[in-house]
Amino acid sequence: MKIVPLYRAFTLMDDEPGSTYLERITPESGSSLDISNSIYEHVTTALLDDFSNIIVLECDGTVVNTGVLNSVIRRLELKLQRPIQWIICLLHFKELPLRHLFEYIDGKSSIPTSYTGGIGRNLKGCEKLPLVSFNSIEFDLPGIDPTNLCCDQKYLSDICIPISSGVCSSDLAKRQPARSIWPAG
Repeated sequence: MKIVPLYRAFTLMDDEPGSTYLERITPESGSSLDISNSIYEHVTTALLDDFSNIIVLECDGTVVNTGVLNSVIRRLELKLQRPIQWIICLLHFKELPLRHLFEYIDGKSSIPTSYTGGIGRNLKGCEKLPLVSFNSIEFDLPGIDPTNLCCDQKYLSDICIPISSGVCSSDLAKRQPARSIWPAG
C-alpha cells in the first residue's frame, strides 16, 4: 500500500507503517489544482505508477486538501474515476480550539507573526532561560512507540516525562520546539 501525505512540499512514501521515503515534490502554488496535478504527474511519470497501488491519501484537514468540490483529494478522485481512502491528520482539527483558548487566556495577538500577551511574550526564547525547580505533576503516559511520532509529537512526549518525574535534562531544556503556526492562523 502507498500513502501520499499532502504538505506544502509533498512527501511521497511507500509501505505504511514504517514508510519508505520516496521523495519530495513542490507544486507551483498552494492551489488544489496545482497540488493535485503535481502529485498526479509525479506519481505517473517519475514513479511510473498508474495509481493502482495507491489506495490512501494522508493529509492535513485543511479545506484545500479535503473540501467537497475542488480539494486535492476530490480532484485526484475525479481524475482516477474512483474513490480514495482518506487519512486526515487531526492536529489541525484540535489546534483551532486550543488557539481560541490561548487567545482567551492571553489575549488576541495584534501582530500576525508573534504573541503579544504576557504568556506569549514570555514564550519567545524560553529555551534560553535557565532551568528552575518545579513541582511535578504525576501521571501515566500511554505506551506509545516513539518511532511512530513526528518531530513535534516526539517533543511533546519528551517534555511530558520531566513534567511527570520532576527532573529535566539540560539537553531537553535547551531543545527548541518548532514555531507554532498560530497567531496568524
